[in-house]
Amino acid sequence: MNLLKITAEPLESCNLLAVAGEVDLGSSPALRQAVEQRLEAGRPLLLDLTAVTFLDSFGIRILLGCAKTAETRGAKFTVIPSEAVARVLELTGVTPEIIDIAENLEAALRERTQ
Repeated sequence: MNLLKITAEPLESCNLLAVAGEVDLGSSPALRQAVEQRLEAGRPLLLDLTAVTFLDSFGIRILLGCAKTAETRGAKFTVIPSEAVARVLELTGVTPEIIDIAENLEAALRERTQ
């Protein structure tokens, strides 16, 4: 059973991936594939996780790997976490210095236009 929904939306200033559901061992490969497909060289990617209700260590590993991939491709990668995701990132020491984290979609988009 797939408990993850991923929706892609190309925006003028970046690509947006909206994710809903649970990111775990079973669903994290689909998330990684979706992110990597949209990390075009130099094209910013916003990963909207505000509808994610669960994130395990596999999900964290995917986020860290995607941030590294974005860096090597010269693309900006920003995560917009739900409260649950933000708490997991905080507890595991994944800070904004490691992964760019935006408070909400509006703030992330505003940053892209400045």
